[in-house]
Amino acid sequence: MILNYKLLIDITDYIILYPIRWYNFIKRVINSSTAYNNILIVTKKIISDRNAFDEIIGILKRNQIIVEISENIDFLIYYFKNDKYVNVLSNWLNLITLRATVDLYKEVKCGDPLLEEFFIIVGDKKIIISDVFLDDNNIYVTLLKHRAENIINYTYSYYPFKNEIANIIQ
Repeated sequence: MILNYKLLIDITDYIILYPIRWYNFIKRVINSSTAYNNILIVTKKIISDRNAFDEIIGILKRNQIIVEISENIDFLIYYFKNDKYVNVLSNWLNLITLRATVDLYKEVKCGDPLLEEFFIIVGDKKIIISDVFLDDNNIYVTLLKHRAENIINYTYSYYPFKNEIANIIQ
């Protein structure tokens, strides 16, 4: 895993403390931006909350994930440490799930949270962040509204989410 613990805590603290700002940042900015290799291109006119935007970019700069910034009249261009780190914003659900699991359990094994195929193993339970539910033996985390015993819906509320993970893993 190339993600360090400090970065995990810094980003997830922001998600936990400011869920509405985070939601708006993801929906309005990241989902409308272009990522290519280690570059993220953001159109300036889509930034509705400049303070939240600057705070999140500041977290990435302090953790040396963003190594260079360019700007012109219409765009902000962010150069990340490598092409994996560009995924830190699009794979944020991996990060918040990992944080909740680490907060709950001493022994956690996981894949790389910056990759799409991320998983967490706690004891004999496997947690997968996915909108595709293939195996009833796994626990799935998703943003989709779905009801099943092995599916947890993240609703931008950390503590109920963390409690749901604890309840389903028991």
